Amino acid sequence: LAAEDYAPLFKCRKPSMLVGLPRQAKTLAVVSEMWFAHAKRINHYKNPRYLLKEKQRFTKNVLKYIGDRPITKLDLEDIVRTFRHCWGREATCDRAMATLRHVLRCAVNRGYCTIEKMMLLNPALLKFELGKRCDVTQPRPALAVHEIPQFMQALREKVGVKYRLLEFQILCVLRGENARCLKWQQVFLKPSPEVSYLLFPNEELKIPGNGN
Repeated sequence: LAAEDYAPLFKCRKPSMLVGLPRQAKTLAVVSEMWFAHAKRINHYKNPRYLLKEKQRFTKNVLKYIGDRPITKLDLEDIVRTFRHCWGREATCDRAMATLRHVLRCAVNRGYCTIEKMMLLNPALLKFELGKRCDVTQPRPALAVHEIPQFMQALREKVGVKYRLLEFQILCVLRGENARCLKWQQVFLKPSPEVSYLLFPNEELKIPGNGN
């Protein structure tokens, strides 16, 4: 495994165990590809769609700013500049930061940088540099009960797939991702609507349970 520059247990493998391997400078983008490839092998994200979504989110929020930066030269200024644009979007920022931790841990365990780089993501340090975080994203307020019929009628008059998808999602009480990715093989229509149902694999649920 060491000869192939592959560390299966990031938390246990130490850089000193891989000293015989070549250590050319790697950019953050290159190391992130290593991490996502490893995450796919170990099924870290449970679902391939989640892996793709996380990769897209990391590219948009991190690699766009510092992807071509050699990982040995990453400093606090780079981290602050990267997360300043999404600091007010708490969920997006936290997910991107969690993935960056995985990528840096991958780099440390493969010997591409020292463990001090992990300290760049110290929450207290970032809070000091970026200030108190206020989530700028606000959920859309719920409709009043008496407004629902009017809203659904207006929705049905709209033309387009996205409007039919929203209507379907509302009527079936589905999460957005489950509605968008639904396949016909998961739809079981019966003569009586009361006994028709949708079947979701366990790995597609936000909180996996036991069975479908």
